[in-house]
Amino acid sequence: MKKTTIVYIFFLLHVLTTPMFLQAQDKATITVTIKSLKATSTDACNGKMDFYAKIHIGEKVKNFPVREGNNLQELNWRFVATTDKDVITPTIEIWDDDDSFCGGGDDAVSISGSINKVRKTLNTSESQNLEYSSIGTSSRNGSEIGQITYSISIVPIKTKTQLLSQQSWKKIRVETATATTLSIWKPSLPPPPGISACKRDDDYAFSFKGHYEKNEGPSKCTATAPQVIATGNWVFKSNETQIQLTTTESHTPILYKVAKLDETTLWLIIEDTYEGITTYTRITYGH
Repeated sequence: MKKTTIVYIFFLLHVLTTPMFLQAQDKATITVTIKSLKATSTDACNGKMDFYAKIHIGEKVKNFPVREGNNLQELNWRFVATTDKDVITPTIEIWDDDDSFCGGGDDAVSISGSINKVRKTLNTSESQNLEYSSIGTSSRNGSEIGQITYSISIVPIKTKTQLLSQQSWKKIRVETATATTLSIWKPSLPPPPGISACKRDDDYAFSFKGHYEKNEGPSKCTATAPQVIATGNWVFKSNETQIQLTTTESHTPILYKVAKLDETTLWLIIEDTYEGITTYTRITYGH
């Protein structure tokens, strides 16, 4: 067998065992709000606009039903969606609904020059709260011209690494459960003030670059104890559903399941099996 054939077989095996699609992580939450719509021309059929709208955020679209009137204030048509893109171009379309008595064809309402669309290209890596107003100056389709006010908000979504490392954590409580009572967590350590003050203020820090440190905090249980209790490294595993800690407190790496991680709460679960019985320990950290 030729070497090229062997290489091809290994390549084929790699392709067959590699996921075809990897889900990209959302980078930001986008909120587009149409605040008001005002007709600056008179509808040719009945004198009133029958406004409806479409908002596009990437490939996601939301339709808004017909509202009749030439001056719709405090409209607040809102579309919220997430995106995994670094740059996004939200787009708003405005239409005038014409029924059969008006010829049946819906007319585009010009809100930006002669077109019925407004769009803004924005970076999703920074927080933004933007207010806009736009008015049509001419029309390609009939005489429908209008004015729109709208806003776009961008809130970047923090990665798990950012959430974990943005500030140190303090241990709040420790609970246990078994495989048969996994939904019933029982305290294995009493909550404060049952935990001594010298333990309640210990800091657990996960740096952005993967360094780990357990620190005594402001108070020590023993005056002569070192300020830094343990150091080591941390790394996410299994698509960021687990954390592996390698520290000076343990001879072997410790693997935790990340049950919850947000701005204020971290749940780490570790399991231990002894004589066929698995016990789960959940540690809750906060700021």
